[in-house]
Amino acid sequence: MFRFAAAARSITRQSQSISRPAIRYLPSSSPSPSLSRFAHTSNEPLQSPEAQAIEEIEEGTRVLNEGDVDKAKDHYKRSLDIHKEGKTAAMGLFNLGVTQFYTKDIQGAISTWEQSLDIEPTSDLLSNLASAHILSSPSNPEKALTYLSQARDLNPEDAEVAFNLAVVSEATGQLETALDNYQAAKSLGVERADENVRNVGAKIIAERAKKEQEKE
Repeated sequence: MFRFAAAARSITRQSQSISRPAIRYLPSSSPSPSLSRFAHTSNEPLQSPEAQAIEEIEEGTRVLNEGDVDKAKDHYKRSLDIHKEGKTAAMGLFNLGVTQFYTKDIQGAISTWEQSLDIEPTSDLLSNLASAHILSSPSNPEKALTYLSQARDLNPEDAEVAFNLAVVSEATGQLETALDNYQAAKSLGVERADENVRNVGAKIIAERAKKEQEKE
C-alpha cells in the first residue's frame, strides 16, 4: 500500500469547497529495492533498472517538495524511460500527473493518471482524477462522481473522500446520496459535515413537500 503526501490545493464547486487538498503524491520515502548508488568499479553490483527508476522518482519528489515542478517532471519522465512496468511505473505515472496538474495541463494529468490507474488503482489516485475532472474545461462532475465512488469503495474509512463525494453529489442534485455521504463523513470525524447534514436534510424535506403539493 503506497503512502501519499498531500500537496496544497483546494477545489470549489458552487461555493462548497472540497475537503482535501486533493492532489496527493508519493513521498520520497517510498520503499525501494536495493538502492545502492551507481556502480563505479567492476566489483560493485550494477543497479537494476527498477532501482534506478525508483531513485529518479525519489529525487523528483525531493525537488517537487522544494517547489521545482519542471525538474521533478524531468525526473519522473526519466523513471518511466528506465522502467515502464509494475508498481514502480505506477508511482512514476502518478507523480508525473501531479506535475502536469500543477502546470495546468489538466488533460495531460488525466491521461497520465488513467495510465497509472490501469496498473494499480488507489483511492488517492481516484481522488486526484475526480479533482481533475471537476477542474477540466468543460467540467465533468459525472466523471468525478464515478471516480469518487470508486475511491470510497476502495477506502470506506477515508472521511475526506466521503465528504468530497457528498459535495459533488449535492452540486449535481443527488441529495439522498449527498446526505448519506455527509453523514458518513461526520461519523468519520469531519465536524463541518454536521451543518451539511442539516442543510441537505432540509432540502430533501422541502423537495418531498413540494412533490406532495403537486400531487394534490
